[in-house]
Amino acid sequence: MNIRETPPLMDFMRPLDSEGALQSVLLSTYGLSLSEPPFFEQDFLPTLLGLGGVRERGYSSPANVERRLGQIYCGLACDAHALAQGGRPSLRVDVIPVGSQLHHPKIVLIHRERLVRLVIASANLTHEGFRRNREAAAVLDFDEHSNLSPQILADFATQWIAHLGSGVTAGFRRALSEAVEAAMAWKPAAVGGYSLRTVWGGGEVPLWRKIVEAWPEGELLKEWQICSPFWPSPGEAKTPFDVLRHELNQRGAKVDDAKLQLFAVADSPGVRGRPRFPFQLVEQLAQRGFNPVNATICPVRLDALASEVPDGRAEDQRQLHAKWIFLRGDRTALMLLGSANFTRRGLGVLPDPSKANIEVCVLLKGASNVLNSGNITPPIAEDGIVKWSDCCAGNMAEPQKEIEVEPWPSFITGIELELLWEAQPITGTMRICCVSPPAFLIAWEKGDDVFVPINFSEVSAEGICTATLDAEQISSILVRRRVVVNWGEPQCRAYFPINIANDCKPGLPAVLGQHPTEQDLLAYFHGRIDEEDLMSLLFERSRRLAVGHAVEIVPPGRELQNYVVREFLEGLYGMEDVLRNSASSPRVFEQAMLGEFSPVRLANETQKAFAAHRRTATATAFQLVELLRLIENISLPNGAGEKKMAPAWFIKTRERSLEYLLSIIRVAAVRPDFCKACTVEPFLKLVDGVLSKHTALRFREAIEVRKVSN
Repeated sequence: MNIRETPPLMDFMRPLDSEGALQSVLLSTYGLSLSEPPFFEQDFLPTLLGLGGVRERGYSSPANVERRLGQIYCGLACDAHALAQGGRPSLRVDVIPVGSQLHHPKIVLIHRERLVRLVIASANLTHEGFRRNREAAAVLDFDEHSNLSPQILADFATQWIAHLGSGVTAGFRRALSEAVEAAMAWKPAAVGGYSLRTVWGGGEVPLWRKIVEAWPEGELLKEWQICSPFWPSPGEAKTPFDVLRHELNQRGAKVDDAKLQLFAVADSPGVRGRPRFPFQLVEQLAQRGFNPVNATICPVRLDALASEVPDGRAEDQRQLHAKWIFLRGDRTALMLLGSANFTRRGLGVLPDPSKANIEVCVLLKGASNVLNSGNITPPIAEDGIVKWSDCCAGNMAEPQKEIEVEPWPSFITGIELELLWEAQPITGTMRICCVSPPAFLIAWEKGDDVFVPINFSEVSAEGICTATLDAEQISSILVRRRVVVNWGEPQCRAYFPINIANDCKPGLPAVLGQHPTEQDLLAYFHGRIDEEDLMSLLFERSRRLAVGHAVEIVPPGRELQNYVVREFLEGLYGMEDVLRNSASSPRVFEQAMLGEFSPVRLANETQKAFAAHRRTATATAFQLVELLRLIENISLPNGAGEKKMAPAWFIKTRERSLEYLLSIIRVAAVRPDFCKACTVEPFLKLVDGVLSKHTALRFREAIEVRKVSN
């Protein structure tokens, strides 16, 4: 376990070879930086995926990031109000907008082959949070050498799912369960000196009460420290100062005699910065009897110290954004560290605590000589320190204002697209999940400020309504990654992020509108071009089209089909090696079998060549049958390929690939010449000779259905 004041928090995102392959990453944030700078997709994800962030290896191609994202699961829970004006990351990332309460947890859960890392922090997924701000984080590592009980992670996961509610996607739930299951396999070493658990705010029991209940009955409080960038607004309503003082005194803590240090944002760089703290609050608390004699308000340095700047690199101002509370007595010390500001909504000091922000923190309890705040105490502007007992308005600057929220259609818990990538043109269905919805409209964007309503079905008893989408609607929605929701009186509007159904994600192109051609795929399976270079080639084609340059790709004509078929046959060996070596994890194998550089994609390109009369029916049928044979017989590496020994995910993905290929065969079989080529006696003997009896029967059924309809 590592608890520290940081930046850069990015240090904990970088992969090590010893940790093994990345399986999934689950994230939670309030703020999300998608532009100026585009931190999440151009820095955070490349660093996490081992492609190098902006400070390591420069700019990472979006196509390469997309390709790697397709090989893992990535889920992002985000405060819905931060998405209301549009913008969401890659469509390969499941986005779960939370709008029923202000969603404020900051979580990174990384599942690698030999490590599960849970980071609970104060930092949003922004450049400032991970690169610049003064943040605090608890990094909990679960592996074979860990001294942390995996039950900590299991309890955390249960609470996380409960606070996310009905918007949780099946993929998110499954990835979280797999991370917990992996951690449970490691037995922790014995550890003494402290206990640790994760605690949540925004439920029936407020965060402040969980702090109080952890303090031992009858123990005097000697010292307490509070670090927060935001503070309670002045007013008659109770504040966290009021309730903590009263409730801890009920347990015999005698709070007024304890030393109190408050760490607040400084208003300017250097040692003379004043703390941003509400002076009126000091006056009001004094009227209520809260006037500690040994209390100071400490402005946290806005400028970086020389020891905090690596390699002499110039740094901008470093705002305080850490949030923690530390209590120490003669025997016991407590620390609460995480996302919660020292405000009414942050700690749940409300008549109804379930209306407070959703927050998550770690709560540590240990011996006072073991647990301390030394690692997270920020540098102070010494000349700006203010004594609580004799401060005046001129000693302090205006505090930062709390977050203002925007309207959000919280009655919609998720919108998902199910797409048929192989259809010509692409078709799809939109599924809208609702909970007791009022009257609302959903529109797609035909152009800037041009919104066209989508016709959808009545909401079912299960809270689902659907809409059938055409190619133009799908294209617009995929490019913008969102739809527009209108509701209420007066009418409110918000941009709602759409997700791609899990089974449809493998077909999602890394570069929208740029699928690899048949020549690209044959070159890839021959080993003449590697994955990264092919992704860069697709990205360059897309870029040239975007700036108005023509990109002419001349497919081989029918007169060259013998050459193409020979290339195809020679490439089968390389294809088999690629598929077998990809069976390292479920998602990598799924991408290899069903994604852009897959036999399914090659089959689709073959069918397109046939549809454009660049391939004879016999040549097309031969190629499709050979792909069926290859997929049916693909096995695990290292001699573990017996079907009965293959894991369930391997068998399931192989079956899905076969079904996709059969669906492509059904499309080709619309033409009578294809059906005729597939039913002549020599070809049927080939089918029976290379395919299993079951798959050969399925092939015949696919042809016969079309043959009858023709």
